[in-house]
Amino acid sequence: MKLFKYTMVAALSALALGFTACDDDEDFIPGAPSEGVFFSETEPTVVSLETSSTHFDVNVSRAGITEAATYALTSTVTAGGVEVEGGDFFVPVSATFDEGATTSVVRVLVNGANLVTGQQYDVTIALAEGVPGFNYGNSNITIHVTRQAAWGDWEAYGDGLCTYTYETGFILSGDDPDLPLSIRHNTENPDLHQFRIEHWYNNTTLIIDYNSATGLCEIAPQYTGTKVNVGDLGEVPLMYATAYPTFTDSEDFKNANRFYEDEGVFELYVVYCIPYEASETGYAMLKDGDGFEYCTVGEYADYSVDVEYNGTLIYDTEMSASFTANVGKDADEALFAVAEGNSEAAAQALLEGMLAGTVATTSVAPGENMAFSIPVASAGEYVVVGYTVKNGEPKTPVADTFTVYGGGGAADPWTDVAVVDIVDGWIHAGFQFKDNSGNVIPYTDLGWQVVGQESTEVPGLYRLKSPWTDPNCPLVQMEGNSNTKPAHIIVDATNPDCVKIPPQYSGFTFSGDGAEFYISNLAGYYLSEISAVPDLTDDDIINAGLNEIWEDGYVYIGTCLFGYDLADEFGYSWKSEPYAEIFFDFSGKGKPAKKNGLGVNLKRLETSARTGYRFPILERSQRPLSISNSLTPLKNAFHIVR
Repeated sequence: MKLFKYTMVAALSALALGFTACDDDEDFIPGAPSEGVFFSETEPTVVSLETSSTHFDVNVSRAGITEAATYALTSTVTAGGVEVEGGDFFVPVSATFDEGATTSVVRVLVNGANLVTGQQYDVTIALAEGVPGFNYGNSNITIHVTRQAAWGDWEAYGDGLCTYTYETGFILSGDDPDLPLSIRHNTENPDLHQFRIEHWYNNTTLIIDYNSATGLCEIAPQYTGTKVNVGDLGEVPLMYATAYPTFTDSEDFKNANRFYEDEGVFELYVVYCIPYEASETGYAMLKDGDGFEYCTVGEYADYSVDVEYNGTLIYDTEMSASFTANVGKDADEALFAVAEGNSEAAAQALLEGMLAGTVATTSVAPGENMAFSIPVASAGEYVVVGYTVKNGEPKTPVADTFTVYGGGGAADPWTDVAVVDIVDGWIHAGFQFKDNSGNVIPYTDLGWQVVGQESTEVPGLYRLKSPWTDPNCPLVQMEGNSNTKPAHIIVDATNPDCVKIPPQYSGFTFSGDGAEFYISNLAGYYLSEISAVPDLTDDDIINAGLNEIWEDGYVYIGTCLFGYDLADEFGYSWKSEPYAEIFFDFSGKGKPAKKNGLGVNLKRLETSARTGYRFPILERSQRPLSISNSLTPLKNAFHIVR
C-alpha cells in the first residue's frame, strides 16, 4: 500500500509541474513558415557497389510546393580529397518533380568496373544557386561510395567441410565439426580470397579474408548471432574479429592470423567485441575475450607434429632427454634434434642445421604418443626442434624448450664418497609385502644399499648410483622394470636446511604399460621449473615447513612425489603417504663390502648389519616376499596431491 500511495503522489506532482511549465512559457515564438527543396537527413549516405553496378539513386525532396518543376543541381566527386576526373561518375544537373510530387529520384550513373576496390569516393550533390531551399532541410548531401571486391562464385574448398575450434573460452568454446567450407577468388587480384564457413556459431556465417601471397588472414567484425547486456548500452550484438589490425598495432600479432595451406589449418588470434555507443563503426574488445582459435579443413593431408618433454633419463655413462610426439598420419616421418639454449634464435639455428644436414636427427614414425629419446651432454637449458617430412620435403615444424635437471654422463664428474642406505617411499611403498606365513612386512623394513657419489664441481650435490636399476635391488617390483640402463638420482644438499630432490627419472619403467616413474620431494618440486607456484626460494619452503634437513648425511623425506613425466602427469603420492629415508655412511667411502656391513658390494649385497632393513638375496623360488595386489592397475593406486 505504501508503494501505491508513493507512486500516485509522484505522478500527481509530475502532472502539476507539467501544467506549471506550460503556463509559464510566454516567450515561445513559432519559426517562420518555409517551402522549398532539400535533402532528407534520413537519406542513406553510404553506398557499396558491385563490380557490375551501373548506377545508384539519391532522393531529392521538397515541401510546400505542388506544381511541376525542375531544379538545378551542382556536384563534385573526390577520392582521398582529390577531385576525380573522367566519366566513371555522371551526376544529373537537375531534379524534376511532377505536379504534386514531394520526391524526385536522381540517378547517378557509375562505371563500377573502373572503380578501385577499397577506395572511397565522395559524391557531393547540392542545390544550385537560386533554387529555393527549405529552412528545415539540408541543401546538400555527400554519398560515400565504395566498390566491393570483384569476387567470383563460391565453390567448395577441399571436401567442403571443416572443424572450428573455439579456444578463447569467453562465450564460445569446444569443437564444431562438419561445417560447410567454401572459397571464392578475387577476379582482379589472384592473391586475394575469401573463405566462408556456414552454420558457424549460432547458425551464422563467418567470412575469413585470405592473402595467399603472405599467408595472412583477417576476420572483419562480424555478428555471432548472440547479444549481450553491457552496462548503459543495454543489449548489444556480440561481434567477432581478428585482433590485428582491428584492435592492436602490436607487431606481436601482425603475423598471428595465418592459413597453412599444406596442413589445411587456420590459426587465428581473435577477439570478442561489441559496438560501443551502439555504433557499428567502432568496437570495444570484451574483457578476457581474446585468444587463439583454429579451423581445420576436413579430410586434408595431416602433416602436423607436436612434442612434449617427459624428463631426463640419467644413466651410467650418458643422459637422454625423453619425449613424446604426435606425428600426422600423412607424413612419412618426423625428424627431431636438440641443442643447448632456450631462445627462438637457438631454435632457428638448430632448424637450419637440421635442414642443411649438419645436425644429427632422430626419426619418429607417424602416430600418437610416440616415445623417443635423444642424448644430452649435461644439465642445462635446451631446445628441441622437429618437423614432418613428405617425399623428402620438410612440412610442419615444431619447437619447445626444456630443462635438464641434475647431472650425469661423462660431462659431469662424480666421485664415490659413501655407502647409502635407502628406504623407498616412491616406487614400492604402496604395496604390501608378506612373508610365507602371511605376515605383512612394513615397507620401512625393506631397505638396501647403493653407492653414494658427490659432484667434484658442486660441493653438497650428491647422487645415488642406480638405486632402482642396481642388479642387487631386492624389490620384487623390479621384476617388472623394462629399463635396462643404470639411472642415477640427484640429491641436492647444497643448502643443508632445504634438501632438494629435483624431479627426475627414477630408473623404473613398468613393463605392463610403459609408464616411466619420475620422482622428487616437495622442495625439489616447488623449486623446479615444473612447479605450479613460480619464483619460490629456499626460505619460502623453509617458512612453509616443507623442507627436509641434511643431518650428517641423513635425510628424512616426508612426502614422496612421483609421476609419469615432468608435465601433466607429475605430482602424485601414495595414498598412505609413506616416507623415505636416505643415509650416506661416509665411513665406508664406497669401498667393497666388509663383513661389518660398511661399504658396498656392487655384485651382490648381503644383509645390512647396520640397519637390518633388507632381506638376503635368494633365488626367486625361495624369496619370502610376495605382492598381495597386482602390478597391472598401477595408476589406480595414485592420487594427485597438488
